[in-house]
Amino acid sequence: MEQPAGNKITGNPSSHPALSVKWVEDFPDIPLNRNEAYKLRVTSKGVEIEAITETGVYRAIQTLRQLTEKKGNGIAITGCEITDWPAFRIRGFMQDVGRTYISTDELKREIAILARYKINVFHWHLTENQAWRLQSKVFPMLNDSVNTTRQPGKYYTLEEARELAAFCKQHHVLLIPEIDMPGHSAAFVRTFRHDMQSPEGMKILKLLIDEVCETFDVPYLHIGTDEVQFTHPNFVPEMVAYVRSKGKKVISWNPGWRYKPGEIDMTHLWSYRGKAQKGIPAIDSRFHYLNHFDTFADLFALYNSRIYNELQGSDDLAGTILAISPWPNVRGEGVELNISTSKERFYHRKTASRSSLSLISRTACSGIRNIVSGDIRSLTSNKRTSSGVLRTRSRTKAT
Repeated sequence: MEQPAGNKITGNPSSHPALSVKWVEDFPDIPLNRNEAYKLRVTSKGVEIEAITETGVYRAIQTLRQLTEKKGNGIAITGCEITDWPAFRIRGFMQDVGRTYISTDELKREIAILARYKINVFHWHLTENQAWRLQSKVFPMLNDSVNTTRQPGKYYTLEEARELAAFCKQHHVLLIPEIDMPGHSAAFVRTFRHDMQSPEGMKILKLLIDEVCETFDVPYLHIGTDEVQFTHPNFVPEMVAYVRSKGKKVISWNPGWRYKPGEIDMTHLWSYRGKAQKGIPAIDSRFHYLNHFDTFADLFALYNSRIYNELQGSDDLAGTILAISPWPNVRGEGVELNISTSKERFYHRKTASRSSLSLISRTACSGIRNIVSGDIRSLTSNKRTSSGVLRTRSRTKAT
């Protein structure tokens, strides 16, 4: 946005410059995601916001905050007219607390900050091989330290989960909880001595789904389904149907279970092998993990990237979720693990055996060294994520 010199509206904070909100039924000139769209006008007479929903007003206020500067004992707001809407309806971030617990205070801090920049989804990856981080009152032994291999005793109470969901709503952020199944479930197996796909495991899992769905007043539940061998042909369809019977829509990783349109509500692409399917909305997180290898190289790639190589979303392309996932290679645990959990993470099984990739131990790649081998670098160099998620028209006038 170009600003003419001196185009500042100044005032004293105690003077309470006029702010008016006008509710409209539609924005015919905005092509998509109108529920989050807004029009903002700042003049010497005050601030005017037009929006269809409260979320639109909230987004406008975040922009207004960015335009506000301190000037001596007063404030200055850049005079402007802005018409703004999101290019993608999902603009999220994920914290993998299943592997590494993060306090709710810290999660709230992150959510509040990111909401200022119109991030509208928080993906909460709650269960992993290392731990089941959501309290279960039905099966309290699931949270017992003896069944947790990392940060024993660290989990979220059901009340904390409800509180965080409410906090997200206050900031117009959609919380998507994930209960990974049937893979990434070693904590479940340690507790019950049953695989999730066994008849006994499925009975237990449905009771846990009951508890999860009652706890979270949100529209979606993410069920994982990635990186696992399916031994029960009806496991995933049965679990999808069960979650839907609880009034929730279902999200599943891709690659993972193979769905046809209508069999799942949304897929979540996590690997270069993930492909969006016509008739099934997709979230693109391929190569969108912020901490895979060299942090600074990743950030550069992310900044110069596009979501599924598209400028805007569609019925079949919902958006992206940038993920932070502390893989099982944290220093100081007394165990040296490979940075790549398997070649399958980067390569199809048929090419993995022919790849020159050698697994790299954590001790060889601490700090910010570039630790990726040439074949991984060549694989990732052409894959990009989105640098900007909002399409903005602005017209600035001196007032």
